[in-house]
Amino acid sequence: DNKPSAHFEHTVAVKKGKADVLSTFSLIEKVLQEKV
Repeated sequence: DNKPSAHFEHTVAVKKGKADVLSTFSLIEKVLQEKV
């Protein structure tokens, strides 16, 4: 379809059965909000 696209993943640490998300999309979300 010739549309720009991207793939994002989270970095996760699992300790004692609990998952902690180490990555953030805050910079991506900020740019997307500015372009709208």
